[in-house]
Amino acid sequence: MGQSSYDTAITDKLTEKGISAPTAVQKDVAPFIYAGANCLFESETGTGKTFAYALPLFQRLLFDAPDKNEASRTLALLIAAPTKELAAQIKNELNFFLGEYGKALLCFGGSPLKRQIEALKEKPFAAVGSPSRLLELIQLKKIKAAQVEALVFDEADRLLSKEMSGESLALIQALPDSIQFCACSATLSQQTQSRLVSVLQRGGTAERETHIRILPKENILTKQITHWAFYAEERDKNNTLRRFLAAAKPEKTLVFCGGTDDAERTAQYLASKSVDCGVLHSQADKVERKQALDRFKSGSCPVLVTSDLCARGLDIGSISHVVQMGLPSDSDFFIHRAGRTGRSGNTGTNVVIGTEAELFDLARLEKKLGFIVYPKALREGTVVAADDDC
Repeated sequence: MGQSSYDTAITDKLTEKGISAPTAVQKDVAPFIYAGANCLFESETGTGKTFAYALPLFQRLLFDAPDKNEASRTLALLIAAPTKELAAQIKNELNFFLGEYGKALLCFGGSPLKRQIEALKEKPFAAVGSPSRLLELIQLKKIKAAQVEALVFDEADRLLSKEMSGESLALIQALPDSIQFCACSATLSQQTQSRLVSVLQRGGTAERETHIRILPKENILTKQITHWAFYAEERDKNNTLRRFLAAAKPEKTLVFCGGTDDAERTAQYLASKSVDCGVLHSQADKVERKQALDRFKSGSCPVLVTSDLCARGLDIGSISHVVQMGLPSDSDFFIHRAGRTGRSGNTGTNVVIGTEAELFDLARLEKKLGFIVYPKALREGTVVAADDDC
């Protein structure tokens, strides 16, 4: 499905964004989604998965409708996302493309339910939020399940994780059997595929074709991202990070920590050393989270410290460096972390600061995923090859 197949309202917005041709994943999955089929697809980070599902759904559900005005005021599309930041990002993208033809609403926990119920009275075309909040609004009959025509799981692997799978699957089951279902991720595991296909076999949903599309790797990890590794004992990791930031002077750095407490400690340490940084984790106040993300996106704050869950799926332009404070136990998390840089044809650097055991695991991951790690060290305020460190 080429861009010429879309309504001029969509193509004009693509031109405004400077997009002249679809990416490989958009070209591959859009025809299935536009035809009304279920589609589960995997494509690397930074390849345009949101547009791959959103634009053909807009065309089918809104612009091809006999009465566009009526369609724009019917809540036909639900999109579930694992974090508020990702949901807000998706909502903003949808509203950009919808323009005067409709509205997308953000529905997430942590914000007043009453306010979201009031906003639903304005008859949005789409709602983006957490599975739990979308499910709650359906159960309260504030979202009319019978009117919903399509459901999307963005970052499906996280939505079907142990912590979120119950509410995610309940959301599917709360909607009509005839619903069109799409799911995407950079790492769509076989287990996730099997669970979703199993759920989709119920009732009328089974009448829709279900396509599973695993896009060929574009080798972003090897072609567009350079990988560095610094050795540090556990107690010295934050100081190594500080020294690295001072030596490399990266333009925009996203720092990943293992969890909320680690992210907070790292951010506090950097701040105590006069490093301008923000922090993004689930325990932070929502206003502080938004301010930190906005400052980082605008470039006014060069360093953002975060946890895996909060940064999942975020598309923040021009991240020059990703720093991983240690190595995650799951290789999928490594891919998602590293993939925050080297996006949209740009190059980037992925840095791992790890203990001896973590760097040993990194060497195994290097062999498994086929990228090259360059050991580095810090000497006299500069980054040098580890072999040159005397």
